Amino acid sequence: MRKEIFKKIKDKYGNYSSFAIWGDDLSDASIIEENVDILHGRVVFVGWNVSRQIKKFQNFHFKHRGGRDSWLKEALNNSVIFRGSYMTDLIKGRISSKIKDLNINKDEELRNLRIFEKEMSLLEKKPVLVLFGNNTFNLAKILSRDVYSDLYKISHYAKHGIKKDEFFNEIRELERIMKI
Repeated sequence: MRKEIFKKIKDKYGNYSSFAIWGDDLSDASIIEENVDILHGRVVFVGWNVSRQIKKFQNFHFKHRGGRDSWLKEALNNSVIFRGSYMTDLIKGRISSKIKDLNINKDEELRNLRIFEKEMSLLEKKPVLVLFGNNTFNLAKILSRDVYSDLYKISHYAKHGIKKDEFFNEIRELERIMKI
């Protein structure tokens, strides 16, 4: 990723985004700035919203009780395709660990989609979007095709009842079928 694109992403979206690269300490996001040369936007992993107050690029990199960001680290960090991928949320500025507690109306959803489209326009090419869960996928389906090259839906890694091996199988299948 070019440094000027990285800087724009960090300045404008760093409180809602991250990249699929982790060091030994799950919560230490400094590895991101140390590895700008391997970061990319060919694949973008997309969640619904930030679940807690975080520092820049700490989204998807937070160690907390019951949190499964460690699953992402384990599943994506060693992947040839996914390591360094951009990661972000559709809904900006709304913090909640439970989607049902957000009460987002259609106008807010559409406003956030426009913000997401601007965010994606910073990337050098139209990315493949990998969407965590049904809510994220269903909202993203109304995005303009000018924003992405393809959409894939996978289970949300924090979904109640999902088992680690099921989630990892979805990631492996996605690696197998993805055309990038």
